Amino acid sequence: MAYRTKQSKEILTVIEKYGDRHVTASMIKRKLEDQGSQVSLATVYRQLEKLEDEGLIRKFFLDGKAAACFQYSGDDGRNCGSHYHLKCEQCGKLIHLRCSLLDEVEEHVLRDHGFTLNPLKTVFYGLCAACSEKRKEKTK
Repeated sequence: MAYRTKQSKEILTVIEKYGDRHVTASMIKRKLEDQGSQVSLATVYRQLEKLEDEGLIRKFFLDGKAAACFQYSGDDGRNCGSHYHLKCEQCGKLIHLRCSLLDEVEEHVLRDHGFTLNPLKTVFYGLCAACSEKRKEKTK
């Protein structure tokens, strides 16, 4: 295990507490400030880069507009698993999707089309259940 500064340990602890949910650098900075730590956003990003290099966290870019998201992957990298993402175009909610049917699609695309999908960068856009319901209510 690599040497960790106090700030690196604090950042990793924050990310661990989010479990398999995504977190942005700004969210981490706010959480640390809430806990009484003073840390710059630049420091958070530097530490996140180091933690990513160590394989303790994963970095996601969900679209060209939103900030990068980070997720705890665990000491062995297996916490995240392979999953896709659903992003609500209305409220911005991000949902993890582990689905055996998509695993079959992934296998089909590789087998029949010679193309490997990257779940880290594959995002399905649409409306979450709450926003879909709101839309239905408006049309009534």
